[in-house]
Amino acid sequence: MDIFGLATVATGDAFALLDIGVKHNFKTMMTLGDFNFNIDDATYQSIQRSLSWRWVEQQRFGQRDSLQYTGKSTPVISFSGEVYTDNRRISPQLSKMFVGTQPVNELSLLGDVAIPKLLISGTGEILGYWVVSEFSDTADRFLMAEIPKHQQFTRAIKYYGDNIYNP
Repeated sequence: MDIFGLATVATGDAFALLDIGVKHNFKTMMTLGDFNFNIDDATYQSIQRSLSWRWVEQQRFGQRDSLQYTGKSTPVISFSGEVYTDNRRISPQLSKMFVGTQPVNELSLLGDVAIPKLLISGTGEILGYWVVSEFSDTADRFLMAEIPKHQQFTRAIKYYGDNIYNP
């Protein structure tokens, strides 16, 4: 049974879902395209969702302005996290070992792709297609060859649509 099947079985019961994750050693917190946020190397410590609704003011002579609802704005999700070089992992190519701050570099490259990516929660919920809109990172406490011991990152993604072809 895959993660989607397991998530369907545990729908509505957070403790059962947590138990399934422990039993099956799930480490993925969220996936955006090919990039996995997981508890071993690319962990976010906070996630923030922003929703807004547009109300346009229409000026009226001698009266208060009236408000007209014009729709919902695009949802935005922001992730913040930290990565330390003490956490090392092997790349998917298995040909090179790289320091634990490499996931931050991978995150920054996702914006350059300029293609909407499918966002899937750690429980298997499909959240639609999203695009990277902002990225920032801060490195400190350096090792030899300018390798940072510690990096903090923030990334924002915007909702593109449920379907990549017809948002």
